[in-house]
Amino acid sequence: MASSSTRNFNGSSDYIDSGDSSSFDATSGELSVGAWVNWDALAVLSMFVVGNVDGSSNGWNYRYNPFLSPQTELFIQGTTATAALTQSATQWYYMGFSWDIGTDQFFIQIDDTGSVSTDTASNTTTPTASSNSLKIGQEGNGVAFADGHISHVQIWDRKITQHEHECAAFRPGSVTRNLQSYYPIYGQQSPEVDIGPLQNNGTVTGTTAVSLAIPFAIPTSR
Repeated sequence: MASSSTRNFNGSSDYIDSGDSSSFDATSGELSVGAWVNWDALAVLSMFVVGNVDGSSNGWNYRYNPFLSPQTELFIQGTTATAALTQSATQWYYMGFSWDIGTDQFFIQIDDTGSVSTDTASNTTTPTASSNSLKIGQEGNGVAFADGHISHVQIWDRKITQHEHECAAFRPGSVTRNLQSYYPIYGQQSPEVDIGPLQNNGTVTGTTAVSLAIPFAIPTSR
């Protein structure tokens, strides 16, 4: 088991702003995201992990909604795909999705024991470029926030496989083909560094740097 520092988001005002880069827009028709999360409490309507949706619903957002069944949501261009993947507070999860505009979308969740859960949903909406920045821990419009820890956010501009998600969970940064951005979020510096090829570093607003073990458990599905 490996451990590192991370950042805690307060659920009301904390976020990381990575700028308005066209590399985040998913207009190529493919997008995958993976991140480790650990929520302090499940009292906030939506835990926004990462996204860049703007006031016209252009762009995308990825979140966990504890008051919805199914609970995990990918919002693209005004259309939402949902997955029945349930989380508990104060527990680490790798949560990820793989999307393209032509097929069902794949969702994966790995808990801190290495147990893998998956689901699929349909979202074939064609995205339009967002006018907003990519935000970690906040809805792009600034309406809702995440309450808890977010770490090792990885973004690809292709639809990665389940095996690649498992590799990205166990060894963040190891799935390098079409990797756009990778934010370890160790909480040790500001801005938070994007160590992916595009280097879209993230400006930190609020958040508390904490030391909390992230399990990086080997998935038990293989």
